[in-house]
Amino acid sequence: MANIKDFIKNLNTSDLSQDEQLNLLSQVEQTIKEEKLKEQAVRRKESMDKNVDYVISALKKIETKLENKLDELNNTPARLGEQGPKGKDGKNGKDGKDGFSGRDGINGKDGVDGKDGVDGQNGVSVIDAKIDFDGSLVVYLSNGDEIDCGQILSPDVAQNIIINSGGSGTSQTVTDTLVSLQNQIDTLTGLDGVLGTIAQQDSDAVDITGGNIDGTAIGSTTPSTVDATALTVQSETITGTGQNLVLQSQTFDNAAWTKTNSSVTANTAVAPDGTTTADNLIENNALGAHQLLASTGLDRSIPRTISIFVKQGERQGIRIQDNAFSSNFTRGFFNISTLTASTSVSGNGVASAATITSVGNGWFRCSYVSTPNTTGGAGSDITIALIDTGTNVDYTGNGTSGILLWGAQLEVSSTANTYIPTTTTAVYGTPTLSFNGVADIELQQNGNLDISSAGSGSIDLNTGGLTQVEISNFGDGTRPLRLNGGSAGSTQSAGVFSSAGVLQLSAPSAAVRAYTGGRGAGLQLSVENTASAVNYATITGATTTNAPVVSVAGSDTNINLNLTSKGTGAVVANGSFTATGQTSLGGAVGSEAFRAVTTASAVNYLQAQGGTAGNTNFPRLLTEGSEANVWMNLRAKGAAGIRIFVNSSEQMRVGSTASAVNYVQVTGATTTNAPVISAQGSDTNIPLALQPKGTGTLVVNSNIVRVATSKTPSSSSDTGVAGDICWDSNYVYVCVATNTWKRSVLLTW
Repeated sequence: MANIKDFIKNLNTSDLSQDEQLNLLSQVEQTIKEEKLKEQAVRRKESMDKNVDYVISALKKIETKLENKLDELNNTPARLGEQGPKGKDGKNGKDGKDGFSGRDGINGKDGVDGKDGVDGQNGVSVIDAKIDFDGSLVVYLSNGDEIDCGQILSPDVAQNIIINSGGSGTSQTVTDTLVSLQNQIDTLTGLDGVLGTIAQQDSDAVDITGGNIDGTAIGSTTPSTVDATALTVQSETITGTGQNLVLQSQTFDNAAWTKTNSSVTANTAVAPDGTTTADNLIENNALGAHQLLASTGLDRSIPRTISIFVKQGERQGIRIQDNAFSSNFTRGFFNISTLTASTSVSGNGVASAATITSVGNGWFRCSYVSTPNTTGGAGSDITIALIDTGTNVDYTGNGTSGILLWGAQLEVSSTANTYIPTTTTAVYGTPTLSFNGVADIELQQNGNLDISSAGSGSIDLNTGGLTQVEISNFGDGTRPLRLNGGSAGSTQSAGVFSSAGVLQLSAPSAAVRAYTGGRGAGLQLSVENTASAVNYATITGATTTNAPVVSVAGSDTNINLNLTSKGTGAVVANGSFTATGQTSLGGAVGSEAFRAVTTASAVNYLQAQGGTAGNTNFPRLLTEGSEANVWMNLRAKGAAGIRIFVNSSEQMRVGSTASAVNYVQVTGATTTNAPVISAQGSDTNIPLALQPKGTGTLVVNSNIVRVATSKTPSSSSDTGVAGDICWDSNYVYVCVATNTWKRSVLLTW
């Protein structure tokens, strides 16, 4: 089939002069006009009326190519010699139609008479035109030539239309279009030696004086400008440079896409953009869905469009699923062989507008609009599964069949817009609303919404006409404040924190208070103001096995930590309580009820322990520590003693002896043995004195008194103190005066 370039090439043959070439083109023009007259009585076919826009689109392809050639011809005289005056009319040509009169030559020096015109050639007319199945426009000429204008429509559109005269002559619609084309060519280049309207325009300033743009007549509307102090709209969207919320959008072999019963061979075919980056999704031999999965963070209640480029392989279709879990999802089914698309939903899912659009070279863009769960929720999973037959995705694979994929896209839109590739981060587009160029609201590429004030101004959030939040210009921007929302459960709480450094909460000459249970109710913590404070309390958390710490810090060297209850209330420690340094309980320092003092490098300590109900687990005061044996010391201040009360009555008192070196020791005993009250101290021999008060007597509430060890004085003048008593197997000895002993015989009976 002849190509239009071949037709143009014939015009450039060396044996045709410029006039002859122009004559040939004029014949084509005349033929078109004649064909128009012949077909005026022919009834327009209803099917051609339906497809007239496609015909015009096709013929504009010819218009462009002829325009380029005619423009070249118009400029040809600049390369020729000077022309003579108007030549004589050429002789009538033999056989074919008369040739046209020669055109006026360009003004110049007198020239010789023009040559006789050559025999005119038979006119060439268009006898048929059609669009093939692949979208190519084919024009059939009366001389038997065919002009292939190349692909002007996508194959899927071409299958739905037929442009063919059926052999009964050129249709009226085609003829009208060709005449219109000739008139446009006259306007573009001019066939009379004068440049057409558009051809005369300056390349930087084209004057368009007629027609419509988007339904508006050119010249009838003056572009408006807005110089307003307020912009009022009901609903508008500021769109950035494009959006794609799917990661690794054309690298399906990446780990961002989870493979189930499938594998991906990367870069196996030429993609729609002309690069060898299309991937092949191949099923394995398992029974089930053979698919890819990618997770997204978009809220489930937001309508979105999901799209992907697909080229038929061994498998002819795919299913896209937008899964919001708990039986809430949407699905889009796409058959590339039959070019059919449909949707289905489950639960609270909503789906619509499933489309298949050809993009050339066997590639189709499949898309549909999805809302996976109208009740909301964070994130959804997108799966792309191979279809076996119909809409079935659960089948036993053969291990080799697959389909070509490229360019997945998820966007908040009701249509599939220009494809935006992604790698490790989503692309949100970057629309910006600017105020006089000094303040703006900008959606950044990483998804952050950036609100900037002008200069050093603050950002105020107002309700009811009153400022509720003021974000001031402070610091160097390296430690911003962050606010976090929370989700269900105590591990995902809402929070306020600093991205780096200290988080400071400050109130001028007032307290900082924390509430729970609602706004202004349930006060849990109040940090009160102390003017010119230099010392402060700190609370420090701890790692595993370590304890959190409440401590003091500040400019002073030694700082007490006060825990103060209200009124007669107590400071209660539930569980273990550790205080580093001196600790006072029951009042301020100097009037406290209890004080614990630090001992440097202490390893042993005093422990007070409560008791449970009954008389078996008493409250106790004991010593503990790293050593095996740890004494407990009770010491009164100065010459005071130690008093022990039971039931509000004093039961025992330990008196004071200045510079005492000897003391009483009470020792318990094991079974069958007696507890011991003994005298101890630095002296070698220490008596133990039991002394009644006044004329009171020493009473032993027992029917026997035992002197456990025998002793025999050496003589009646042996050392002794009046009142000493001892015994042996024969006598009982009594010291009646200092160093004076008497004895009494012990008899049997």
